[in-house]
Amino acid sequence: LTTVLPAAGVIALLAIALFLVARRFKLAKRRRQLLWRSTRQPPRLRSKAGGEYHLFLSHTWSSGQDQVHMIKRRLATLAPKMKVFLDVDDLEEFGTLADNVAASDVVLLFLSRGYFASKACQIE
Repeated sequence: LTTVLPAAGVIALLAIALFLVARRFKLAKRRRQLLWRSTRQPPRLRSKAGGEYHLFLSHTWSSGQDQVHMIKRRLATLAPKMKVFLDVDDLEEFGTLADNVAASDVVLLFLSRGYFASKACQIE
């Protein structure tokens, strides 16, 4: 048995679907982003000449990895165009660590237990 919806029912279903899609886009637009107070526009991020990353997150794996990963995820939401280096996501070879630091505009040190004893953090 097949049921055929009357034309009014089909139109109502299409209207509801259109409403739900429009609402979803409106909610996605409301995402929190960093904005300049004066212009209500997101900041234009510029890198230094040859800079590959805006921010390098330096941390020790033993006591800071979860926290800096959360920082990177939050920044991805607040400033989606910001390029953030986090070793667990972006490091291809340990030997290129110093190059990645040099290719970053800013280095943020996440000081936690064992940071200064870490060989990788000493290189950074």
